[in-house]
Amino acid sequence: MPFSSKDEILEAIHLVGLKTILLYLVMWILMFAVFLYEGDFILVLFLVVNLILFIAALVIHSPRLGEVRW
Repeated sequence: MPFSSKDEILEAIHLVGLKTILLYLVMWILMFAVFLYEGDFILVLFLVVNLILFIAALVIHSPRLGEVRW
C-alpha cells in the first residue's frame, strides 16, 4: 500500500500504536484477573513486564500533535 505523503505514514504508524496500546491494556486486565483467580506469583512478573511495555507504547506513540517520537 503506497503512501502519498509523510502525514499518511505517520497516521498509519500512530493507528498501529493505538491498537498496540489497547492490546497491552487488554492483556494486562486479563492477566490481572487470572492472578486474582489463581494467585500465581509468576503472573506478577508478566504483569510488571506488560506494564513496562504499555508505558513504553504510550511514550513512543504520544498523541501530542499526532507525531511519533522515536
